[in-house]
Amino acid sequence: MRRLLALALVWSLPACSRTKGEERPEAPSPRPPSAQETRPVEPETGGARCPPGPAAHALQRAVGFYDAGDFEEAFACASLAATLGPGDPAAQSELGAALAALGRYEAARLAYATALAYDPNLLDALLGSAELYLMKLVPTRGYDELGLAYAARGRVEARRADDRQLAGRFALLEAVALNSLGQSTLALERADEALAAAVEPIQARAERAFALWELCRFEEAKGELEALLAFDEWEAVAHFQLGQLAERQGDLARAGSEMALARVLDPERYPPELEVSTAALDTLVRELVAGLPADMRRDLEQVDVATEELPDLADLTAAQPPLSPAIVGLFRGPPLGEPCSPKELEPGPCRAIRLYRKNLLRSVGSMEELRRQVRITLVHEIGHLRGEDDLELVARGLE
Repeated sequence: MRRLLALALVWSLPACSRTKGEERPEAPSPRPPSAQETRPVEPETGGARCPPGPAAHALQRAVGFYDAGDFEEAFACASLAATLGPGDPAAQSELGAALAALGRYEAARLAYATALAYDPNLLDALLGSAELYLMKLVPTRGYDELGLAYAARGRVEARRADDRQLAGRFALLEAVALNSLGQSTLALERADEALAAAVEPIQARAERAFALWELCRFEEAKGELEALLAFDEWEAVAHFQLGQLAERQGDLARAGSEMALARVLDPERYPPELEVSTAALDTLVRELVAGLPADMRRDLEQVDVATEELPDLADLTAAQPPLSPAIVGLFRGPPLGEPCSPKELEPGPCRAIRLYRKNLLRSVGSMEELRRQVRITLVHEIGHLRGEDDLELVARGLE
C-alpha cells in the first residue's frame, strides 16, 4: 500500500544565510501553480468498478486502482473505505494519495492530516505528507519545515521497521527540505544516506551537488554536476551551475558558453538575464539609500555601501557553515554599539555592506523587481548592522 512516488527533486538555487536572492527554479517536473484545489471532498459511494461493500475490500480495490494509475477509481474506492471505516488511518492515507495524484492538494492535506491524527507514525501517511509539502505544493518556508518534520519522523520509523529503502527515501526528502532551508551540511549527510540505500541515485546526486555548492566545496560539486550531464532532465541545470563555477574561477568564456547552452536547453527556466551595468546598479543603490527612512540613513553614515560582482570566497568561508555563493548581499563588521577591532579599522570604515551584481540580476526578471530586491537587501543588511540575526529578519519578511 506504500506510496513510493517518484521524487521529482526540486533544484534550488541557494537560500543564503544573509539575504535570500531568488527562489529555486523549478525542477524538470515543476510544482503546480499557486491556484490550488480547495473544494472539499464529498463522500463517494463507489465508482463503476468499486461497488459498495466492506471497508477492507474497498481499501484493497483503492490500492489496486492507484497502482494501475487509475486515480479517479482509486479516489472513489478510498473515499468509500474512509466512509465505511471512520477512524481508519490507512483509508485516510490512501484517500490522500489518490487526491494528491488528482492534483487536489488541499483535500489531500486534510486526508493525510486525518490519517496522522489517528496514527502519527503511519509510514504511508508520513511519506505522502512529506512528498506533498516538499514536491507538490507551491514552495514556502513553512511548507519546507513541515515537510522536513514528516520526513524526519518517517526516516526514524522506517529504520525502526528495518526498511532501509524506505528510510533512504525519507532521507532524500529530508535533503530536499534541508537544502531549501539553508542547512546544507545536514542535507549532504541525508543525500549520502539516500545514495547508500540506492534510492533515486540521480536525484540524490543532484541534491548532493547542490549541498556541496552551498558549502563552497566547488571542486566536489563540479564532479557531481559533470556526472549529471548524462541525464536529460538535469542537463540544463548542470550546465548552468557549471557555468557559475567557471565564473567564480575567472573563466568567463567557459561560463558564458555553459550558461548559454543551459538557456538553449531550457529557456523557460533560464531566461536571458537583465542587463544592468555596474555603474547603473551603483546609481540605483545610491538612489534607494537616499530614499530610506531617516533613522536608517543615519545608521549608514559610517558604513561603506558598495556593489561587487560576486561574493569573495574569503567572505563566504569566514564562518562555518559557509555562506551561500548565491547571496545577494552581505554585512561585514560588528553591529552598531560594538567596538571595531584594530584590524577591522584598516584601511577604512570597519563596517561595510556589499551588494552582488550578478547574483542580484539572476534573482529578478525586471527593473521593478531589481529595485524591490535591492531595497529589501539594503534593509536586511541594515538589520544585521543593528544586531538582528537571520531568524529575526525572516520573521519580519526580510528573507
